[in-house]
Amino acid sequence: MAVTTEKTLKKQVITSNMLNDRIRTTNFNELSTQELVELSFNLKPSQAVELLESIDTLTDLRNGFSEFPTNKEFQFKASFELSKRILQFDTKKEKITSSYGLAQHLIQETRDLEQEHFILLTLNTKNQIIRKRTLFVGTLNQSIAHPRDIFREAIRDNAAQIIVAHNHPSGDPTPSEADTIFTSRLTKVCELVGIQMLDHLILGESTYYSYAEN
Repeated sequence: MAVTTEKTLKKQVITSNMLNDRIRTTNFNELSTQELVELSFNLKPSQAVELLESIDTLTDLRNGFSEFPTNKEFQFKASFELSKRILQFDTKKEKITSSYGLAQHLIQETRDLEQEHFILLTLNTKNQIIRKRTLFVGTLNQSIAHPRDIFREAIRDNAAQIIVAHNHPSGDPTPSEADTIFTSRLTKVCELVGIQMLDHLILGESTYYSYAEN
């Protein structure tokens, strides 16, 4: 019975996600935004172009679900939530071995964001992620983070180590003076609290800056 159910589920997933004949790749990073919209919403190229021209940002697309038919709205929201949970599951199971690998993962999550997002990762003694959360959403060029709030969450997770990261919507990961002052302040608090700070990553469009590496 379980085998039959699994086969039925696979058939339903495959049927509901038929790939456009023009797109044959297993690397979705290589697809354009238009192609991703075509696949996600099962649209013709002309329809995808029209949809993208009607919005200013991908955030507008996410927020515009209410304009779709009710059944499609729920389908899209469910798909996004499932994707988010899959990413979170993979990340939680991941053991951090380098700033580079983590930065590449976070860049994919933040590259289209128009505001600064401050991310906290709490880790155990084996460098495994306990939890990843966005603590603050700031302005176009500033995320407001306070060590008190950071360490409240770290202590709640019983973390041995932390990594913090934030994006620069400009795409340039060069640290500002405020970034450097904040990092120094946070490092000192870490020493007092007894939680090791492994790195502070600044995420650009395709590159990053690591205080640990520099």
